[in-house]
Amino acid sequence: MKQELEELISYLHRLDHVNMDKMDDAQLADILWLATHIPEVQKARQKKSNSEFLKWLRKWFSSLFSSNIKYKDKNEENKNKNTIDQDDLIVEESTPLIPKRLKDSNQFSVQIPQKRDFFINNELLKALEPLKISHVSSQESLEVDVDETVDSFAQTNVLKPKFQAKVENYYDLYLMIDISESMYIWQESIEVFMKKLEIFSIFKTIKFLYLDSSENEAQIYNNKHKTSKASKLLNHEGRSILFIITDCIAPAWSRGDMMAKLYGYQKRMPTSIINMLPRRMWKGTVLRQTNITRLKREGQVISSDIDELLLSFDQNYFKQDVLKVPIANFSIDNFRAMASFMSGRVDSSCRGIIASIEEFSNQQEKELTEELTADERVQEFFNHSSSSAHKLALYLSVCTHLNFPIMKMIQHNMLPDSTQLDFAEFSVGGLLDKSKKDEFYTFHTGVRELLQEKLSPYKSAEIFERNSRFIAKNLGSSLEFSALLMDESSNDEWTNKDKIFAEMSFSVLERLGGNYQQRVERIRRNRFGNSHKKKDLPKEVIHEIVFNSDSEDKDTIHPKTNTYQMGSNTGDDDEKPVHQITFDYDFAIAKTPVTFEEYDLYCEDTKTKKPDDEGWGRGQRPVINVSWNDAEGYCKWLSKKTKKEYRLPTEAEWEYACRAGTTTKWSFGDDEKALDNYAWYTKNSNSKTHPVGKKLPNPWGLYDMYGNVWEWCQDDWLNNYNDTPRDGTAYEDESTDSKVVRGGSWVVIAFFTRSVYRIDGDPSYRYFSGGFRLLRTLP
Repeated sequence: MKQELEELISYLHRLDHVNMDKMDDAQLADILWLATHIPEVQKARQKKSNSEFLKWLRKWFSSLFSSNIKYKDKNEENKNKNTIDQDDLIVEESTPLIPKRLKDSNQFSVQIPQKRDFFINNELLKALEPLKISHVSSQESLEVDVDETVDSFAQTNVLKPKFQAKVENYYDLYLMIDISESMYIWQESIEVFMKKLEIFSIFKTIKFLYLDSSENEAQIYNNKHKTSKASKLLNHEGRSILFIITDCIAPAWSRGDMMAKLYGYQKRMPTSIINMLPRRMWKGTVLRQTNITRLKREGQVISSDIDELLLSFDQNYFKQDVLKVPIANFSIDNFRAMASFMSGRVDSSCRGIIASIEEFSNQQEKELTEELTADERVQEFFNHSSSSAHKLALYLSVCTHLNFPIMKMIQHNMLPDSTQLDFAEFSVGGLLDKSKKDEFYTFHTGVRELLQEKLSPYKSAEIFERNSRFIAKNLGSSLEFSALLMDESSNDEWTNKDKIFAEMSFSVLERLGGNYQQRVERIRRNRFGNSHKKKDLPKEVIHEIVFNSDSEDKDTIHPKTNTYQMGSNTGDDDEKPVHQITFDYDFAIAKTPVTFEEYDLYCEDTKTKKPDDEGWGRGQRPVINVSWNDAEGYCKWLSKKTKKEYRLPTEAEWEYACRAGTTTKWSFGDDEKALDNYAWYTKNSNSKTHPVGKKLPNPWGLYDMYGNVWEWCQDDWLNNYNDTPRDGTAYEDESTDSKVVRGGSWVVIAFFTRSVYRIDGDPSYRYFSGGFRLLRTLP
């Protein structure tokens, strides 16, 4: 029997909710004695021997606790004592507080370690204790008075429970959690806060609500999955209070109805904002449109110095709908002041916001019409953010498109000592354009280019290399950064997201040339093969033909000489050696690339699916998302329609026409600053194509030879000019699977638009920055 009793005591020691270190033998005896007076236990005691009864009693205790009590692993407990601060709550893995749309669009096969948050500690929760007010409930809510019950049993030997009015906490808490995309970075901190709130038992009940502020009209849900909308918040017996955890960034705050909703909440119950951002960052949110002051409680009246000031200007001020709400961030002093104020303590004060709802709406409309220049945005950001946030912005500028997992990965690998606040500084710093409802954020026009000017090409390459190694290590395989930034869960079809990430990596690696250029070529060959063909999206648009084949003087140019020097001895290896080309024929080349208007007519006539325009528009924009094979099909169709033989230019013909008799980097000279007048490229394209013929032509009247879209050539690819023809005809090699591409595009930097620059591409691949230009040999 002694062994069974020791096993039972040992079992009680391992229960989380039983502190045996503070329990003496008498208290343990009381537990066992009280248990034996429960009818179920009494029956077992009568039927079993002492030894069997103790075994049964252990199982009975186990049945009570097994559903909601965890056992402690002593070894694990000892292990953790040396490594974990007691104020750090170990949070079990659960569904993250992240919007479903963000989860779906940002599937990422590599897990990025979360930064630990040490500011959600026990002292922070203790600062809320002014709200822990004991309250004796009505007689309908009773609890057993253990002392009276035991004394009565000792005197009468009759077990009859004695009851007393239940003492409970006074306030019920509504905790509303913003789950918009910008709150993604705080999800673990919020989960810690939620769990600690429950553990500290400050409130009678806690009702969790979830605020989706991603649209102008805010939606409130009962669960994080947004499957059940919340009903109207009720202030039961005047004992409910509302905390809203947010960063005040998303559209419902900045230009929607959330401030009006907040005004409605404050009229119903005590309401407070808990802002995830420190005070210095509030100007990057909707709070810049409010008055931030100290709210004072004088009896039942809430006032502030701003009230008196506004009243002096407007005698009708107090007749307006005025929002007065306490606001705190995660600091002990803020929490303590807020809790005292919300508990109704006389002469208490806390930080708060004041705003006239009518004036606030007018200010929102005014701000929507204001726009800063790229220079102003960058200057403002660098003037008001930390050095770590500066570095993060520079490192993130290597990407044309950003989402939160990608940003966090780059932060983790490039700035491991930086904090979530550094991340938040970048997020609210005004550099990103968050007005579009796309899967990705982009920088405001011109901002990325200004940041990249501060970042060397080699630092850009280091960022890609380091992140590539990080993901390769996590995936257990060697992958290029362009591939691993794509959605690895879908290999059947390349999406627009895939192409965006591929372009991001190419635009960085291509800045370096040399070996990095070879890496780009390898990625293209490996990743853009037949297994990743893009599915075209047809668009029913009728166009008239605009290519006038009879107007040669208008649409084409003729060579003025038959000889020129092709290539460069100072550029990349594949531009060498310089060699002489001599034509024994004349040709005419189109002044602009083929446009959507021209190509769509071909699609309609041949019942071919039209290529996707990426949402940028069709018409006079150069056609994109066309493969080399597609371009060949168009040439054959047009030749048949016009009775003239149209084809793609050979590489030698293309460079000859591009140079237009010059020997400089570009046909206008060597000054890169002048490129803006001749080309759409990364500095001025706003990440898209533009209608042809809008920039200056080269000396022979050809438009868009630099930038806008890459242009397919006839030639098979060879990584130098050692064995290429010298008569201007196309190089042909049946063993290669790549074709020559020329001219640069809207996404590349100036270096890749030079007259001699060349890359290769898979002839079956449709690329969203690639098009083509027509040529025909003259009789």
